[in-house]
Amino acid sequence: MTAPITTQSATSAEWSTIRQLGAVEARRMLLHPAYLFCLAFTVLAGASLVWGDGIGPDPLPGLPYAVAMLFGALFYPLATVVAANRVAAATLRRAPRETLDVTPAREQQRTMAACLGVVRGPALIGVAVMLFMDVIAPFAPTASTLNGLTPRGVLEHLQVPVIVLGGGLLGIALARWVRIPGALALVVLALWFSHLTIADAAQTAGGLVSGPVWLVLIPTWLFTDATMLTPFPVFQEMWHLVYLLGLALLAGVAALLHAPANRRSLLLAGTVLVVITGIAAVLQMG
Repeated sequence: MTAPITTQSATSAEWSTIRQLGAVEARRMLLHPAYLFCLAFTVLAGASLVWGDGIGPDPLPGLPYAVAMLFGALFYPLATVVAANRVAAATLRRAPRETLDVTPAREQQRTMAACLGVVRGPALIGVAVMLFMDVIAPFAPTASTLNGLTPRGVLEHLQVPVIVLGGGLLGIALARWVRIPGALALVVLALWFSHLTIADAAQTAGGLVSGPVWLVLIPTWLFTDATMLTPFPVFQEMWHLVYLLGLALLAGVAALLHAPANRRSLLLAGTVLVVITGIAAVLQMG
């Protein structure tokens, strides 16, 4: 006679499946072609800094830091939105390619695995970029010797992996809730042009970053040459970090809410996150 399957053992099996699926999803995200375009844009941005005097008359000393900043806080998060969305939507899986593709799993488990894949894949790359920036920041020229760029501190660099995490979870939420063709492209373009619009406004205002501008989804110091020169109060940067993390987690909650399961705990968590994110949004504006 076989032993009955207890609730605890069933839950353990579910989490084991989620972890295994999460590893697969992480690998698929990291291998997505969107990151090739991300690397291409990064190379072009680095070339423009060298030949376009984008970071001063002698750009080479600060080039690694500037390129890492653009890659980690701008291009890579946008590419992660696309990669996570396409993997979560599973548009290419018309036939099973791996054993785990046919593993019985509920939608909620698949969504949790996709979210875990973002953490174990793209977000870890974001952490690596953050650590790289921390290491080379002391060697990058300061504003007095390098026009248009002031290396930030460790606490400010924390925004990089949080933005990558938010991009991935946003992509998964879009995959679950928005099935309209072209919606993903519209979201990515909206994020990109909102950055350009705010950057233009900041440039017009002499690089002043205040008020509603702090509600953006990227580091506020990544707008213009003037804002890259300006060190902002640490308390504002930390509240902006809490704001970005709150939005990222809300995107994950939104993705999980699509599954037909008990939503009470998710709604409670979402309510708490809305309150915390709202408080951070107000406090970050100074």
